[in-house]
Formats: sequence, structure tokens, C-alpha cells
Amino acid sequence: MAELTDIADAVVAELNAEDWDLDFTAVRRNLPWFDGPPTDLQVVVVPRGREKTLHSRSENEVVYTIEIGVRQQLTGLKAGQAASNTDTDPLIGLLQDIDDHFDAAQLAGYTAARWQSTEWAIHDELLRENHLFAATLTVAFRVLKTR
Repeated sequence: MAELTDIADAVVAELNAEDWDLDFTAVRRNLPWFDGPPTDLQVVVVPRGREKTLHSRSENEVVYTIEIGVRQQLTGLKAGQAASNTDTDPLIGLLQDIDDHFDAAQLAGYTAARWQSTEWAIHDELLRENHLFAATLTVAFRVLKTR
């Protein structure tokens, strides 16, 4: 298999092995596709890309980008009603917990991969218009490869 998908599978394994404050089972997809009703918390891991640059005379640095999509429908809200902080704060906390989890030195299921960076965003238009909490964490892992 490709290293990109191997790293994505390792991310899924780590997400599913942890004891998070909110319950979910992460799955890997090659596209950001969610199954089932969004009333359940859903986490989808997508292998997104690869960038290779020269690191030294003997090594290349390969950065693998993995996206982690998180979504949950907020229930009990009327059309036009804003979501309260009590609805969204636990989900934002989960994003931060996932972010903090991966800044360890190694990815346990793929030890050659080292965390490099994380960027995440909440898709506020979906929250505002559809009461759907949706966010994407983009995590980059670095692997040094002999040339």
C-alpha cells in the first residue's frame, strides 16, 4: 500500500484506541464522505496529499497531509435559532484534544512519521444555516527518506 494510506490508517487506529470525552468510531475514506445520520458524532480520516523536498544530500523530506473531518447535527434547534455554546463547546474541545494528541514525537502505528503541524477550522456556514457542526483538522506528518 501507499505510505499516505498507511499513515491515514495509523491515524484511524490511534483515534479509535483513545478514550475521548465524546464517543465516536473513526473511519478512513478516500473522499470526505460521511455515512449515516449526522445526529451521531462522525469522524472521517482522509489521506489528502504528499509533498517531497530535498532535506540533505542523502535524504528527502516527505510531508503527508491527512484530513480529519468531524461532524454532528445539533438537534432541538428551530430554524434561525443560533446554536448555544453548550452545544458546541464539547465538540470544539474534542478538536483541541485530537490536535494535542498528534503533536507527540511519533505516530504509534507508523513510527517513521513525525508530527509536523496541525491546522483546523470550523465550518461556521454549516452551523449557521443547517445546525450542523462540521470541522476539518489538517495534520501533516514528516518522513525522512533515503535518496
